[in-house]
Amino acid sequence: MLGITLLMMASIGSAPQVPALAAGGLRTTTVGPASPRVFRVEFIGASITAGYTAGPSHSYVYGVVAALVRSHGQVVWERAGWAGARVGDAAYMAIMPRADAYVVQLATNDVVGIGPTPLPTFLNQYARLAGRLRSTSPAARIICLGAWANASARNAIGVPVSAYNTAVQRGCAGVDGQFVDLALTYANPANHASKARGTRGQATDTFHPNDRGHAAIAAAVIIAIDRPSRPGGP
Repeated sequence: MLGITLLMMASIGSAPQVPALAAGGLRTTTVGPASPRVFRVEFIGASITAGYTAGPSHSYVYGVVAALVRSHGQVVWERAGWAGARVGDAAYMAIMPRADAYVVQLATNDVVGIGPTPLPTFLNQYARLAGRLRSTSPAARIICLGAWANASARNAIGVPVSAYNTAVQRGCAGVDGQFVDLALTYANPANHASKARGTRGQATDTFHPNDRGHAAIAAAVIIAIDRPSRPGGP
């Protein structure tokens, strides 16, 4: 449902069932031992960020938060979005203030969804989102995930998927963010869910990432968050 921010909460280490997307105001989850330096991160995305087809506590979000707990101690995190969300929908999502990092997984539905977003529109919307994140938290790391799709293919309106990835990279670079290309991870069949194996009673597919795919995404996001910033950058 558009116009609302959706958030799922989790407790690292307790292997919770990943809840379905549910309406509500933006809430905050704190995990890890008490620390004088608290790391604040928000995940903004669609069904992959929701952990669709991942096993309990195996979504890339949980993987990233768990790694941040190990490296930073205490982590405050939020997750906003909904299945099917597109970049333009981010205008309806609440953005965490004073964040140390934002992880954005919004491109896939614009690229391969029913009625793909025209590339010029996508470019403008992504630039606006990136600018909003930077203005909200000037020192934050901004991590922009490319589309979970075949980069060499063309979508329903004939635009190469790679062109949308280039648009994400361009919008992210415009605010000194880090682009994470998911093309190689997507291209490996071992990283996709199987129709023969369901999790949590969900209908499965061969498109979304499985536990292995989510782990690969989490590893790439952590590398991007930990990458030294450029001189003068965040």
